[in-house]
Amino acid sequence: MKRKLDGLLPIEALDFHGTVFPASKTIVERYCAALATKSVVSYDLVFLHFAEIDAVGHAVGWMTPEQLKAAADIDVLLSKVAKCLKEDDARRGRSTLLIVTSDHGGHDKTHGTDSDEDTKIPWVALGHGVAAGNRLDVSLVDTAVIISDALGLGMKDLVGSMPDGLYDH
Repeated sequence: MKRKLDGLLPIEALDFHGTVFPASKTIVERYCAALATKSVVSYDLVFLHFAEIDAVGHAVGWMTPEQLKAAADIDVLLSKVAKCLKEDDARRGRSTLLIVTSDHGGHDKTHGTDSDEDTKIPWVALGHGVAAGNRLDVSLVDTAVIISDALGLGMKDLVGSMPDGLYDH
């Protein structure tokens, strides 16, 4: 989990933590293997962070051919995640809610303004409780409330604190 998200979950609940993460392909392989080998997986929430799109945005620029290629590569991995979840759901006779989103948008080689380029994000939900074909105009600040509702949590459960200096990026 990114350091700026410290405090949201207990450290023992995390597989990866810090500022250096395994390649997205490795993350997906490990996650799918965990689903396939455990007879009972009791995850209430799984957060998979794919850092490549953001890294390319900062290095080369948002919406450049290089960043769009990184996004296409992640799309292939997301298809694999969806397939692993579908197989796991069939084994267990339940439906998982899958949310695919971004922590922010960007412009040039940066982000952090209140412009639509920085705050409007891709946001897709599939699975339990999601009607096909609905379109939402979602900002990055909406995600926590939507996930909290899906987990049956109230707003009081969202109250936390951000460690000093970790929100910059």
